[in-house]
Amino acid sequence: MNALTIGMIGFGSIARTHCMAAAAIAADTGLPIRIGKIYRRDRSLAAPFFSLGYAQTLEELISESDVVDICSTNDVHFEQAAQVIRAGKNLYLEKPVGVNMAQAEALARLAGDCPARNQVALMYRFMPGVIAIRDLVAAGEIGEVIEFQCRVQHSGYLNPSRKSNWKLKKAASGGGPLLDIGVHIMDLIRFSLGEVDAVAAEMKTVIRQRPDEKTGQPVNVDVEDCARVRMRLVNGREGIVEITRVASVLEQSSTFSVYGTAGSLHFTAAAPGRLRVYRQTDACETCGAAPLGSPFAQHVAGLYPRTSLGWMTDAHLASQLHFYRSLLLEGEPVYRETPTIAEAALSSRVVEAGYRSAALDGKTVRMSELSV
Repeated sequence: MNALTIGMIGFGSIARTHCMAAAAIAADTGLPIRIGKIYRRDRSLAAPFFSLGYAQTLEELISESDVVDICSTNDVHFEQAAQVIRAGKNLYLEKPVGVNMAQAEALARLAGDCPARNQVALMYRFMPGVIAIRDLVAAGEIGEVIEFQCRVQHSGYLNPSRKSNWKLKKAASGGGPLLDIGVHIMDLIRFSLGEVDAVAAEMKTVIRQRPDEKTGQPVNVDVEDCARVRMRLVNGREGIVEITRVASVLEQSSTFSVYGTAGSLHFTAAAPGRLRVYRQTDACETCGAAPLGSPFAQHVAGLYPRTSLGWMTDAHLASQLHFYRSLLLEGEPVYRETPTIAEAALSSRVVEAGYRSAALDGKTVRMSELSV
């Protein structure tokens, strides 16, 4: 493929992040990529200057694109992605791949029969610190893993006056932070520590009513504000995941720690290229650039821009560049770490187990018990 025209479905905040990353990739690497047409519900405003204008139909956008990047609301991911796959086009898809496990697994089956490539924007896999945790744990650098802890604290929904939106409506979102953020975290854990065997979850809706976005009248919130999940992996490792969108904190944070018999590893998403390492035998802690201990780690380190655009955009940029290189460059290695729709569906299963456990008042749900 000589060049890539990227068609965008949706143009909210995450789509603009994708576009910013794509523009930076073109400027930084010289790869021949451009934003093509945009398909969105509201076309009352002028199309962005860097695009080729609005597509009037989804069919038009798909036919005129080499890659379709889906950044629409969760409730239409499945149908739109299925249409792209059936058209035989390359697909870059924002998480989640569906509003539930059934949609995710159906899309994975459909994608498995399509020769075109696909990738999901699970960008934690493209953070060097996360890859280093995987590599150091596998090498036994901290001994046997005793436990892991992952905590995500956002404050955006703490204000009860914040109006309702599609993320607070289960029909459109599929769930609250356990799905919205949790699919990233479940994928991070599967990627770095191993497959999940069982979960036990509890969740809470702190603000049960919010002003309607149109009328201002109180409407019920039917998704959780926060979730706490205990996890056991197939290899016996155990840990806790805590995710909230109502944390009273100055800055949002995502942290991941792994504790072993010979040391511990500590990562924060705000510094994706760094890692804190404690070694028990030396009673010494170091903090610096994440070691590049595997071919994938070395590959990802080379994807980051020379000038940072902020950790979030940098991580999305690395994820997108990984995908674009696989399409444009002959002989580019095919990395098993790529977060395909099939991989995303496995992470969606863990999220589903969490919701089923919470519905059973925290009863442990094993992954082997799940059925659509």
